Amino acid sequence: MRGARGWMHAAALSLAVAGLVYFFQPPQGSPEHSSTSDAADGASAAVLFAQAMGHPTLEVAGSFTTPSPDSLMFVFTPTSPFTAEEADRTAAWVRSGGVLIYASEQGAPELDRAF
Repeated sequence: MRGARGWMHAAALSLAVAGLVYFFQPPQGSPEHSSTSDAADGASAAVLFAQAMGHPTLEVAGSFTTPSPDSLMFVFTPTSPFTAEEADRTAAWVRSGGVLIYASEQGAPELDRAF
């Protein structure tokens, strides 16, 4: 009888731990594919890889300027819309030799128009 009681306590403790792990796990999604997110659909690996290869990285926040013409720019589901001027400058930057990798489920209307 004593052994059965010990097993029941171990089973209850195991279920409690499993429940806590399930309810307190980190979120599994990154709706904007954030370059700072380690979620399954986040894009932090792209930034970390570029840094590991010795490339300077920058996350655009606030005012937007295009990088140097021989650079690479990723745009993953913009969280603020491109203005017409920013989209036109980005298209001109690509024509001058810049490489743009653009991925967005909904698109960015002004950026779509410019290309």
